[in-house]
Amino acid sequence: MGLLVYPFGIGDPELTPPPPRPVDGASSEEDRSDQSPSLEAFLMYYFENSSLRPIVAIVVAHFAVGNAFAMLAAFRDHRASGFLAIVLLLIGSVQILRWERRKRGHLGVISATVAITWISSLLTAYFGNLYRIL
Repeated sequence: MGLLVYPFGIGDPELTPPPPRPVDGASSEEDRSDQSPSLEAFLMYYFENSSLRPIVAIVVAHFAVGNAFAMLAAFRDHRASGFLAIVLLLIGSVQILRWERRKRGHLGVISATVAITWISSLLTAYFGNLYRIL
């Protein structure tokens, strides 16, 4: 009979139109679960795909430099904004650790990345202050 023509592609019977949406505009939680990935799936995609690990390294380096500036503002310059930034960053880090422990049952690669970020922040702040770079 020849090629079938679909509105989403030409000649590909694998492509089917999407399912109809609810009339009232409300969608159930089950409908949205397959449309948007969870935070864990989003993060683990970057950790599991080896070609995306340089992106993770760049993000960690940027956070480390930002944390280092906050540490220097707090401890070298004795600024309240630096102390506030450090407290907020620590609270966020603890929440990430608790989230991963709750979701996976143990601390994993995300927690290790948070630890590496804090260690590199401390080293950046120390050497930046020592050599007067920061």
